Amino acid sequence: MTNHEINLNRLCLWELLRHKDTYGQFKSDIIALLMPKDLYDFEDDLLARFKAKSMDQLISSHPDQFIRIGKRVKAEKNKWVDAWYDTAKDYVITPDVPTYGLFLVYWLRNLEIDQIDEFLRFQFHTHFERDSLLFRRTIHLAIRRHGKMMRNEQIETVGEWLSGLDKPVEGETAKLIKIQGSEKGRMKRGAAHKPTVLTQEQTALLIFFMQESRIILKDEYLHKTEAGHAFAVLTGFSPETLRHDLGKFRDIENITKKNLSELHTVLKQLIHLVEHTISLKKD
Repeated sequence: MTNHEINLNRLCLWELLRHKDTYGQFKSDIIALLMPKDLYDFEDDLLARFKAKSMDQLISSHPDQFIRIGKRVKAEKNKWVDAWYDTAKDYVITPDVPTYGLFLVYWLRNLEIDQIDEFLRFQFHTHFERDSLLFRRTIHLAIRRHGKMMRNEQIETVGEWLSGLDKPVEGETAKLIKIQGSEKGRMKRGAAHKPTVLTQEQTALLIFFMQESRIILKDEYLHKTEAGHAFAVLTGFSPETLRHDLGKFRDIENITKKNLSELHTVLKQLIHLVEHTISLKKD
């Protein structure tokens, strides 16, 4: 797979050449990106590296590459020295960076629509471990916050790719049929079919724990039949079977370790998604 990392060096060049009118804001965003990591260079080190006599000479030969951030203490000299950000650094922006979503959109707006699929595929497989829920949410939040920078056809192309992210594998689609009459449009599925990440038993187990933790109403306020019907609409499983499974989990001997482990894994992914979303909030 071709490397489609969000590389600051390349992104700065694209923004300078293609979006000169907003480059000032882009430089401010670079400062916000690099400042927490102290990824600056001391002026004397830059002059030595580029064999320049002064920063004026260096800036003249490399316009818009350097951003002055004031003075920082240089340990080996034990004195304050002018420091600069070098936007030509070979720095890769990954999802652990708080402003990943912003720079993801900056990158997307510089791609042609026929380049977007491969970029998204690379990011999904490389940095999100194929966690489609987390990846989809990350992209949606990024575009919701910064999508005004993108063209409509770019946003549409991203949406089209995301809509096919969890497309059922070949052969499974034939097993997912529609119920007619009052339930028209609701999916009917077997216990092991996976348009959602949990199996039928694991879904019933989730309902059980949600009731025990009072996330949803407990038995005295919500009958198992009502709970079965509600989650049948959300998941496509049979309401009768969900009701039956929910009832049997009142006996802990009927809860398998495998179902507990897989439910635990999914809930950890949900917590990860919540924590990631919190990290995107500015206040």
